[in-house]
Amino acid sequence: ERRDRKFPCDIERIGDIIDGLHEHYDLVVPVENPVSSIGTLYFDTPEFDFYREHHRGKSNRHKVRFRKYPDTKTSFLEIKKKSPKGITQKERVESPFQLDNINQPLQEFLDQNGIDSPNDLTPVLEVNYKRYSFISIDREERFSVDFGVEFNDGKRSGTFGSLAIFEVKQPKYM
Repeated sequence: ERRDRKFPCDIERIGDIIDGLHEHYDLVVPVENPVSSIGTLYFDTPEFDFYREHHRGKSNRHKVRFRKYPDTKTSFLEIKKKSPKGITQKERVESPFQLDNINQPLQEFLDQNGIDSPNDLTPVLEVNYKRYSFISIDREERFSVDFGVEFNDGKRSGTFGSLAIFEVKQPKYM
């Protein structure tokens, strides 16, 4: 459980923003490289229920996605739940790295975690990006910087250009 907050900025400002944080945060270095590659494949209903709930600001909503880490060849099917109080909970199960569809065992995982009609979900958006990850010295707070964002919904594709996204993940507001 955590609170997530996102802040956009230009990629050229990253150095200015993180300068001096080394006293309070450690850079997470997976697989000998501080920059992680991340791929995300989002799923939704044919009516885009998850997307519509998000944009209506509905509390108690879900997000279903494959999160893939090419550097380690690992993948997870994840369910992110947002509570009425703005708390994010994430449930996930490891999945085969090359898998892009929800098979029967993964449908059961979704069903067990409150996703109605998991067999109706289809891939709707692929997003790939690079990430720097940081964790506070006391291990209570994390933040990441995502950049080089590319997306494809099967009809359109594009990039975020020089936009970087900072995401702060806290167990509570500090």
